[in-house]
Amino acid sequence: TIAMSGKKKEAPSSEEEEDCESEEEKEGKKKKEKKEKKEKKAGSKKRAAEKEAKKQPSKKKQRAEGSAAQEAFTKTAKPLAVSVAGKKFDAKPKQFSTGSYGWHHTEKVEVDLGDGKKVECNVNLNVVVRGSRPPK
Repeated sequence: TIAMSGKKKEAPSSEEEEDCESEEEKEGKKKKEKKEKKEKKAGSKKRAAEKEAKKQPSKKKQRAEGSAAQEAFTKTAKPLAVSVAGKKFDAKPKQFSTGSYGWHHTEKVEVDLGDGKKVECNVNLNVVVRGSRPPK
């Protein structure tokens, strides 16, 4: 017997303990089943999103279609003269992966720090025409 708040209560028998354990096991199973259902549902949503993505044309294909303005730009735009650390170069017209367009140039340049020390730098130049990105 167990004394609680001045009242005596019988300790649970081994049968009652087994019943408690089975209830706990049942709860555990329910939680596990609920979790598995949730994971299965998430998986089906992911598959549906993948299927939907396949229906849409790829970004590469969308870029290939392009607008008349993009095509006109790439045909008529001339190289852009740029100078960095006294070195002159021409940035070439380019259509970027986002669909926007402008000029791009990459080059290594040696920059004099002024105290006789020189450092080699990478120049990565993107000049994007504002509003050139096509709508989604």
